Amino acid sequence: MRVVLDWHAARTHAPGAGRYLRELTRALAEREPELDPKLDLVRLDWGRGPAADLPAEPRPSADLATRWVRRPLSRGWSRYWDGGLTRLVGLGWWHTARVDLCVEPGVCTSLAVAELPSTPLARQQWTRLAQRSRLVVVFAPAWRERVAAALQVPLERVQVVPVGCDHWSRVAPRVQRGKDVLVLGVRHTGTGLEALAQAAASLRKDGWGGRLVCAGRPGSADAALRALDPQAAWLVLAEPREAELPALVTHSGLLVYLPPDPGTPVTPLEGLALGTPVLCRRSEVLVEALGTQAAWFDEATLADPRAMATAMGAALSAPVSSNARDLVARHTWAHCAEAHAKLWRMHASPVPKLR
Repeated sequence: MRVVLDWHAARTHAPGAGRYLRELTRALAEREPELDPKLDLVRLDWGRGPAADLPAEPRPSADLATRWVRRPLSRGWSRYWDGGLTRLVGLGWWHTARVDLCVEPGVCTSLAVAELPSTPLARQQWTRLAQRSRLVVVFAPAWRERVAAALQVPLERVQVVPVGCDHWSRVAPRVQRGKDVLVLGVRHTGTGLEALAQAAASLRKDGWGGRLVCAGRPGSADAALRALDPQAAWLVLAEPREAELPALVTHSGLLVYLPPDPGTPVTPLEGLALGTPVLCRRSEVLVEALGTQAAWFDEATLADPRAMATAMGAALSAPVSSNARDLVARHTWAHCAEAHAKLWRMHASPVPKLR
């Protein structure tokens, strides 16, 4: 069975979809001799963007490298729908996390969805591609019915796969946990980051000597954060490279996860996998995935700087339990790859009627 993996999102969305597609690709290649059916893997590169390629360590073996077929395509490849993609995919699958492309009728597409569209235009794009896809893949059972309703596809075409979290563990340095509180990827107004910074300022009055590190691409909340204390060395706005993230997470005393409605638990799992405690905004998906292995806060706590400071202080002093290590051990990219291969085999035919 041929599987064509759309590498564009892996190249241009390294913080989220990129890690998923990159590590899925690696795991599929590594597990390919053991998979049933055997896979003919094709990595579809197109367009330009930051190179977020397979991590350098550990390097794939020479035998592994020979199993790859890479098909680089120009920026305008999506304009020539003359059957080229159909010929490339053949009787296999085209797997993507990118939604702003049309799909030829007859192409067997599986679409990975980790977030719901935030604008009417995005909703139209996602709905159109989801309805043309044979499978919609989600990463949490709690999200299955929601995604089916939101994207107007039959529930049986929305399937759940486990997400992996062992990627940084392969390369993370051994460093001592510090006092810093780390927030990943939400430097935008309305996410609660400003409220978290106010809570961190309150926690400092109680003697906390760490920093609040807001790591991610610059966003609309940056000005408000700097205005809290323009000279503050304890408030850090950082834009780290992905290669720097394992050490950043490992060194932190706490990872705070702010998104109110995530479709995947991967970021908190990444923290737990590196031995860093996590404090999460309560949501159905995260509670389902993490249970008692995370500390929790709700909207009322976030709105009260003193209450949020208390929650942060308690989470900073909490060790990561052996149960948390057992939890992350069940979330490997090998399991993720096997689940994808199983779905592709089970849903290989017949092709559903396109709307």
